[in-house]
Amino acid sequence: MYTSPHIQLQRELHMLLRHPQTAWYSGVMLHGKHVLDENIRTACTDGKDCRYNPLFVFGDQFTRPEKRFVIMHEVGHKAYRHLPFYQDYWKQDTQLANICADYVINAVMTCIVESAPDLLQRPKCALYHARFRGWSIPQVWNYFMTGRTPTGDNHGKPERSGTRIQIGDEIFGGDPLDEHDLSNVGEVEEQQELAKEIETALREGQMIAGKFGIKLPRELAEVLEPKVDWRALFAEFVTSTVKGNEEATWRRFSRKRVADDYYLPATHKERPTEIIVAIDTSGSIDQKQVSEFAAEVAAICEGSCPDRVRVLWWDTEVHSEQVFTESQYNSIRSLLKPMGGGGTRVGCVSDYIAAKGYSPDCLTVFTDGYVEHAPQWHLTCPTLWLVTSNTSFKPPHGQAVRVQ
Repeated sequence: MYTSPHIQLQRELHMLLRHPQTAWYSGVMLHGKHVLDENIRTACTDGKDCRYNPLFVFGDQFTRPEKRFVIMHEVGHKAYRHLPFYQDYWKQDTQLANICADYVINAVMTCIVESAPDLLQRPKCALYHARFRGWSIPQVWNYFMTGRTPTGDNHGKPERSGTRIQIGDEIFGGDPLDEHDLSNVGEVEEQQELAKEIETALREGQMIAGKFGIKLPRELAEVLEPKVDWRALFAEFVTSTVKGNEEATWRRFSRKRVADDYYLPATHKERPTEIIVAIDTSGSIDQKQVSEFAAEVAAICEGSCPDRVRVLWWDTEVHSEQVFTESQYNSIRSLLKPMGGGGTRVGCVSDYIAAKGYSPDCLTVFTDGYVEHAPQWHLTCPTLWLVTSNTSFKPPHGQAVRVQ
């Protein structure tokens, strides 16, 4: 008996909303609209609404579990906010960004397939590779651009032909399961508002799923973890360390307030202050992240005015160092010269600083977090780790903060 695409869509959504394995996403499913649209080729989301070509999704080519997989595929892109978070990748290369996003979300949905095969089945046309489980879109993108995994392993130079990418003996890519619409992503304020709405929807789904006693998926746990403004924390960390080395003295007055007839003590430093910034050049740390981080370093240095900033470039060893003084702080971003790009051994930073006899007031390590097991660490200075990817990373010393 023929069942209209509209009835099929409502029926499959109803089943997904009630099932324990997909109840986590129920709030996101109910957020925005699910629309049939003959003007798109396959399926599509703009980060808020989901659209489906009725013949492609609800024709005869997919079984019911496969149709539900396609629906969850779009819901997953919404839940993990792939479009607003990673729109720069679509602007660079829409085709490649679609492929990366599909590998990531299909890996997540395949975990549901394994837990509930009667509910979801992955269509044969869906892009999937077990290697990409737990990877992010930037990590898959970096792999397809360089052949390097997040842990620094090099699988060879990628060769691309259309939607196909060959790395070593393996061929990836093909036609993605869906399309993506960036036209409604909006400005920064709209993106932030949409992100809040999706997070609220996820937490609503969390309450519903909690009644079933199903463990929260790791990927959703990362999305829902409390967000910390790493820039503010980084600035506070450096400023408090440098300012802590200052003392007040009445031997001279503060020149800032003399003009107002206020005679206050000036401050002087007990000794020259130095901060060290160690930047990981392996794995998923790309040039854009380095540039963004360099801009923060420059702004913080201008505000806290350490006497010296020492930047170390490392992967399995420290390849070079650059030293900047106060007159160069506003030019740090243009003066940085990254070196490295191999594997990852963060213990080399500790070894290098100890061997050189440096005694920094504080150390900041910028890394993707994919480092050797139980790194050897000999330093005791205040240390802040800014970690871009590996949420399970535990620092050998100091505090770790997730960089979104």
